[in-house]
Amino acid sequence: MLEPKLKFNGIYDKRTVKFLNENNVYNFSLDFRPRSLNFIQIHLAQQIVKSNETSNFFLEFENEKEFVISKVLREISDLVPEGKLYLEFSDHLESKFYEQFNCPYYLHIDSLAKINSEYLSGRNLKGVIFDGKFLASQHLNGSFSSLINNFYSIVKARSIDLELCIFKDWTLDLFPSIEAYFDFDKVCLPINSNIEKCFRNVDLNKIKSELKHLS
Repeated sequence: MLEPKLKFNGIYDKRTVKFLNENNVYNFSLDFRPRSLNFIQIHLAQQIVKSNETSNFFLEFENEKEFVISKVLREISDLVPEGKLYLEFSDHLESKFYEQFNCPYYLHIDSLAKINSEYLSGRNLKGVIFDGKFLASQHLNGSFSSLINNFYSIVKARSIDLELCIFKDWTLDLFPSIEAYFDFDKVCLPINSNIEKCFRNVDLNKIKSELKHLS
């Protein structure tokens, strides 16, 4: 089993990206959800992705209008090398909505309703991001086995593989047996108060310490 790659969600400054690149982290989500504390404006996102040819960037949206997503994608795509730009959605819409952008994308799974064949049917669907708290709650209430069976029955019916990722907060301890069911390709970690000096001011020393614990 290969060690999963790290992905940082809600990145908002070049300094943190540079530091993480120096520590072999090359996956970053840019949060375009207006209500998010990590919301980033397009011009700042452009500054982050510009001239960074080593990183993969994920543009995260939730219940956003099609024309807004298209505009952001258009203004970012010219600055990112081919094959290194993805969309990321935390909402629950029909697959045809996500498919219209003709860009590889990832879907968040944080409820049982999202584990259905229509939601996971898109040909451009690259991977899914399980919410760690959701998986832990399913384990506690005894529904985890059913979730596993339903998910893998859908995945088997697909003609292409899905990348499996998990989103977990810094303080979340996952149940050990989860690794017997999921071979995660990426672990997604949030930029939040656990690794900030103050609001929107990342503490690089805290990140360095956390990376040591994860290695």
